[in-house]
Amino acid sequence: MLKTFGIVLAAAWITSPLSAAVLTFDIAHNVQNEAIFTDYGNRISSFNTGNYSYGTAGGLTPHISISYNSNVTAPTQCSFADSTPCVYWWDNGLGDLTNVIAQGATSGPSMGVIQITLTADPGYLVTLNSFDLTGWPFEGYPTETISSVTVGYGGSYAFSQNNVVVPFANNGHITIAPNVTGHTLMLTINANNLPYYFADNIALDNLEFSQSSNPEPATLSLCGLALVSIGFLRRRRR
Repeated sequence: MLKTFGIVLAAAWITSPLSAAVLTFDIAHNVQNEAIFTDYGNRISSFNTGNYSYGTAGGLTPHISISYNSNVTAPTQCSFADSTPCVYWWDNGLGDLTNVIAQGATSGPSMGVIQITLTADPGYLVTLNSFDLTGWPFEGYPTETISSVTVGYGGSYAFSQNNVVVPFANNGHITIAPNVTGHTLMLTINANNLPYYFADNIALDNLEFSQSSNPEPATLSLCGLALVSIGFLRRRRR
């Protein structure tokens, strides 16, 4: 009995069910073309918190922090007053999605670039499951092809997709599912191959990510020691 209990205990430390949340960008009191509130999605401990709400996909993510960036280096490159992080919020009119984010740079190498970084606390991992992309409907342009979508960690790409076709229609979007896991993941949407009036109308929504426990090596060593001790005690009782 002790041996069985020890194995179950160790398994509980090594693995845990995923807790997932969805960034739907449902933000009260935000106005169109206003910079994203940079704490939206950060350490989600409730699906409805003040002016923020999120989609449910299995649980909360209090051990995952988030940051938004567009690599803008000069305020004049941003199309609105608040140049940090030059990622803006919009409520409707982009494909069939509502409440989305897009980048607001009108010039420079960061034009058309959105970066979202997810960082897990020590002892945890983050998984970027999926997200939706769409564009503002321009007459005569049903789609546009953006340079790339990547997810990286540790200086390398765990997911990379080039020449991504994004619908620029009233009723369309695409879903991309990287399903990449790590301690820190950076999602980069790169549309800098497009003129700014297209590039700043690539919109992202419904970003789903998960957290799971990942014990540190010292914790795993303690679990192994506990199993060895339990086995030793069991042999002595025979």
